[in-house]
Amino acid sequence: MKSAYQKAIVYDSETGGLKKEFNSLTELAFVAIDMETLEAVDEMEVMILALLLFDKCYNPGAFAATGINRQMLLDEGIERGLAQKKVEAFFLKHTEGNSKPILSGHNIRKFDNPFMEKFFTLYNKDFNNFINATQMIDTIEWARLK
Repeated sequence: MKSAYQKAIVYDSETGGLKKEFNSLTELAFVAIDMETLEAVDEMEVMILALLLFDKCYNPGAFAATGINRQMLLDEGIERGLAQKKVEAFFLKHTEGNSKPILSGHNIRKFDNPFMEKFFTLYNKDFNNFINATQMIDTIEWARLK
């Protein structure tokens, strides 16, 4: 039987701190999974530079926790608006007809997704329009069940 869900996107984010109101995303990594074969079919990674608010977006403790530093962001990061367009294009690429990708990751419901929602809102977009908002695999919930 063919799944109603064509793709899952497993993802992780790194941030400049714990508060989405003040801290910026610094890195995003995605792997698209075909739900019929369970094979990885695509991947994307992007480092994000929010230069205008550099000192307020990035907490030194976050740099220590993630291993990302200012120089890495300056060397490898791309402007935030361009990063948002790349992420949006990745999600659209893995939408098949009315089947939007489901999300999977560790602690995405309470941490990563709120950062993504803010990230898309900065560009007048609704993150939930690019994903299957009714299905999600958050592995922290599964770990707590264990």
